[in-house]
Amino acid sequence: MSSRKFEIGDVFNWFTSAIQLAMKNPGVFIVMALIYAVISAVPLLNLAMIVVGPALQGGFVWAAREEEQGRKADISHLFIAFQQPGKAGPMITLCLPTVGLALVAGVIVAVMIGGALFAAASGSSSGAGLGFAGMAIGGLLLIPAAIAVAFMVYFAVPRVMLDNVAPFDAMKESFAICMANLVSVVVGFLCVGIAFFVVAIVIGWIPLLGALALGILGALIGGPSMYFAHRQVFGSSEPAQPPMAPPAPMDPPAPPAPPAA
Repeated sequence: MSSRKFEIGDVFNWFTSAIQLAMKNPGVFIVMALIYAVISAVPLLNLAMIVVGPALQGGFVWAAREEEQGRKADISHLFIAFQQPGKAGPMITLCLPTVGLALVAGVIVAVMIGGALFAAASGSSSGAGLGFAGMAIGGLLLIPAAIAVAFMVYFAVPRVMLDNVAPFDAMKESFAICMANLVSVVVGFLCVGIAFFVVAIVIGWIPLLGALALGILGALIGGPSMYFAHRQVFGSSEPAQPPMAPPAPMDPPAPPAPPAA
């Protein structure tokens, strides 16, 4: 694992570099982000996104590397984890922390709402109040859990996608990197989140289009930023090259000409 430290400004650079890179080939990256945003917004498909999300984020990472290293990104790169033998399984494995968090959140919400509704039906206003207070406390407890999940996944996606690191090793490594740079990660991502929230206030009121634009923007900078974070911490990586074929055997030398008569 790399012990490379980074600063708050480096986190900002990951996202600004992602935007600059996308603007070099906007057609491809915007279409990729649009596909990602639509899948995330469609009912039932958005549940599938919990599972396949890391694989599609890996597609953004791959496309970012191709574009940044002088090769052209392509829309098909969004699904490249499913096109490479043995890559889809490890990338999908990275969804496990998010799936676990979603299950825990679902149980907490169901228990708290159920308790509040039962208390309200029985005529106990204090019980209903306690139920909603418990739900709020449960929501607060989920915040550090969500942060931990983000820590486990952020560097793991490019590590598995680009470096073929085993998914569980990559998640442990990602969490350790984020903890070693805790202030930079928390402050940097908090500032980026606030900026995104401001943009959401400005355009989020537009019916449908506002939400779609926010989804596109999030996908457009989220995945490529993982590439630049990976590049800073682990250095640049090159796509695997197929093994070279062994040289063909040389023909045996021709026999010497017979002596002249």
